[in-house]
Amino acid sequence: SSRSDGTELSLGKPEGEGVLSTEALACNRILRTLQQLRRAHRLSRCLLVIDDEAGYLSRNVAFRRLLGDLLSHAQHLHLLVLSRAPVYEPLGAIEVVSEPMGSLSQMDAARLFLSRIHRRLEPADLASTAHVDWPAPGPNLVERTCSQLCGHPLMARLAGHPGSVCDIAARVIPSGPTLRE
Repeated sequence: SSRSDGTELSLGKPEGEGVLSTEALACNRILRTLQQLRRAHRLSRCLLVIDDEAGYLSRNVAFRRLLGDLLSHAQHLHLLVLSRAPVYEPLGAIEVVSEPMGSLSQMDAARLFLSRIHRRLEPADLASTAHVDWPAPGPNLVERTCSQLCGHPLMARLAGHPGSVCDIAARVIPSGPTLRE
C-alpha cells in the first residue's frame, strides 16, 4: 500500500536474506491489517492499543520503526502501548512519552480480577469465617461479588497493581485452590 507521499510502507526482507523471520512476518501481517483499517477509516480517528506484556516493542527495532511510520503517515492514528516496563525508545522519528499507571481502586481491581479468572468463584473463595453471605443471583451479582472481593486479604496484598491482579487471576482455574489457599 502507498503512503501519502507515494512511497511504499513495508518491512520486506533485509538485504542478503532469502527468508523473512517470524518477527518480520508478524510485523508484515500487522502492517497489512493497519493499512486496511487506514483505508476503511481514512478520516476517522483511530486508537491502536498494544498490550506489550512480553516487552516486544522494546526489543524490536523494526516494529518500533513500523509504528513510527504508521503514526507519521496516518494523521488520525493514535497509539497507546501498555507494558510492564517503561518504553523510552523512539518509534522511528516519533518521540515516546512514558506515563506510569497508578494502582487501581479496590473496586476496579476486583472487576479486573473477575474478568480474568477461569472458573466461577465459590463460597469458600470469599469466606472469612465458617459462615459467608453468598451473593444471591441477580442483575447486580457482579457488583456484589466485587464488593466482597474488595475486603478479601488477597486483594489487599495485590494493592491494585494491574499486572499482579492479572497474574493471580490467571491461576484461578477449575479444580484449583481457593483464593484463601
